[in-house]
Amino acid sequence: MSIKRVATLGLGFLLVGLLAGYLFWGLPTQKLADEIGTLKARITEEAQRVAEVQSKLADAESERRQLVNELNSERDIRRRLEDLLNRGRK
Repeated sequence: MSIKRVATLGLGFLLVGLLAGYLFWGLPTQKLADEIGTLKARITEEAQRVAEVQSKLADAESERRQLVNELNSERDIRRRLEDLLNRGRK
């Protein structure tokens, strides 16, 4: 075997090995990178949904507080009216 032939075979095997390594390790890595991109987009969407829900929750809490204040006010007015009626009956 001549040195030229050994070098050619060595280079050929090296190229085949590099191609096999790329196919074995490179393609799954690209697939994982694509999945990471998809998951990042999904996280962003979910964060937006969380922000919307938190906004709605804050609005509902504000409305609840307002209704509680109205109810307390109505109770106070009713109590005063009952006191006035009771005083008038005595």
